[in-house]
Amino acid sequence: GSLVVVGDLMRSLSLLSYSGEQGLLELRAADYNSGWTTAVEALDDDTYIAADNHCNMYVVRRNADSATDEERARLEVVGEFHSGSLINRFRSGSLVMRLPDSELASQLPQLPLLAAGTDGRLAVVARLPPALYDKLNRMQSAMRQVVRGVGGLSHEPWRAFANDRRTTDSRGFVDGDLIETFLDLGPEDAARVAALMSGGGGGEGGAAGASSSSGGGGGGGAGVVSVDELTRLVEELARALH
Repeated sequence: GSLVVVGDLMRSLSLLSYSGEQGLLELRAADYNSGWTTAVEALDDDTYIAADNHCNMYVVRRNADSATDEERARLEVVGEFHSGSLINRFRSGSLVMRLPDSELASQLPQLPLLAAGTDGRLAVVARLPPALYDKLNRMQSAMRQVVRGVGGLSHEPWRAFANDRRTTDSRGFVDGDLIETFLDLGPEDAARVAALMSGGGGGEGGAAGASSSSGGGGGGGAGVVSVDELTRLVEELARALH
């Protein structure tokens, strides 16, 4: 259409509209957080993803239907995540062929985004429907309590959004790398993840590492999940994305 999203070296993202008759670009909305934007892409007409020079990704949303001009002129940050790679390009595309008989694949966008980093790394960014996001977000929270990194390090600080001015927990994103480590867990740890997702304690450490992610519709009505169900979910998700 006539909208153009622009990433700036100091002023984060701006949304412009182009008038062909007048030959003018007019500012419609902006993210008023300062930041060195290295890549930007539109997810839809009102939602945009960007990366910065601190190896973060973030998502902003335009409040086009807000009641006041002030709210409509502001791009609201709805997701933040530390990717660990300096991303300098987003492109629509896929690393695999879409399986026509896959129920999960039918819920994902036809073309997810590929994020390319200066270190040669490729990441897949896919929008999730609310129910699937909620389930994977709960799984991420449970995995953070069960899985520890080298030296017992926690997952949350690694994925926390951080720049020169602030550090905040990741939100609005599910870490696919963490989710896929479920397939490497032993039976006891896998059962603990399922128990935590089902509302049980799952053994010691039941309150450690709770996720602060948002935007998936909340965790109400979680229900009981099994290890087999989670295994099938992760395997199908991996096949659908890479």
